[in-house]
Amino acid sequence: MKPESEESSLLVLAKAPEASPSPGTRSAVSRRREVLALAAVTVLACSASLALVLHSHHPGFQPRAPVQQQQQQQQQRWRVLLTGFQPFHAFASNPSGLTAAALNGTSLVFPSPDSAATVELHVESLLVDVDRRGVEGVEEHIRAFPGRWDAVVHLGLENAAKGLKLEIAAANILATEDNPPWSTGIFSDDGRGAQSSSSSVQRIVPDAPHLLPTTVRLDYVTLRRLQQETASEHLRRVTELWSRDAGAYYCNELYYRSLETVRRSRDSSWVIPVLFIHLPTPDPDLGLDDMRQAVLEVLLTVAESTLVGRGG
Repeated sequence: MKPESEESSLLVLAKAPEASPSPGTRSAVSRRREVLALAAVTVLACSASLALVLHSHHPGFQPRAPVQQQQQQQQQRWRVLLTGFQPFHAFASNPSGLTAAALNGTSLVFPSPDSAATVELHVESLLVDVDRRGVEGVEEHIRAFPGRWDAVVHLGLENAAKGLKLEIAAANILATEDNPPWSTGIFSDDGRGAQSSSSSVQRIVPDAPHLLPTTVRLDYVTLRRLQQETASEHLRRVTELWSRDAGAYYCNELYYRSLETVRRSRDSSWVIPVLFIHLPTPDPDLGLDDMRQAVLEVLLTVAESTLVGRGG
């Protein structure tokens, strides 16, 4: 697969150029809230082909330490693949794609929770068409670059969602236009797809489990933890963060394919975190800026969860 090809329904956002180290660029800050408060992402260009060039600019960071001192401090890069969907059906815009595009190329340095080292979170984003070719393209992209990312996070639109929701599992259901929600019990007890009133449920992966849970640490990525230092007004207000039904459309299919792919990978001694975040249509209570802030904070918390107990 060639993600850069114009024929592919998987659109790859152009990566932001990496700035060379120089005095006056950002350095580690003492607390994650300071990192988040200083984060600002500026979209510099958007071509007709949706190849976006974005830069991450973080004003106010302290000057870089002297070279001799900087060399003594270890730093690692934590890379996340972030996907968002294109507009579809009656939706002229899709907040998941807009949010993924806005965060593409973002780099934030934060202190490791378990050591004196610092960690650079780096976001690489993909835009995905809402169809079979699009979700299969993401699956192929993940398989094509084993070990490239430390986590995979998908964003999608749920028009009925009351705010931002993190999905705890994906169902082995091939997307169709008339699938019912999988939490209504569309699977039979004998392990085969049951007939629903509107369609014949087909599996994404034959003979694979009905459900695959997220590989994110649910004991660490909690609403309480996010609310402790959040800069997101939305996260401060919500009382529930997790959802148990990712639907039966392409959001769910993409999630299942990614979870199944990383579980089958033999290139690592542990399974990387995979998470799906549903976003609502923007409104006065939750606009695109707050969505971007909330998603960024979830990414940072997921990154921290993988470093706890590993010495940074």
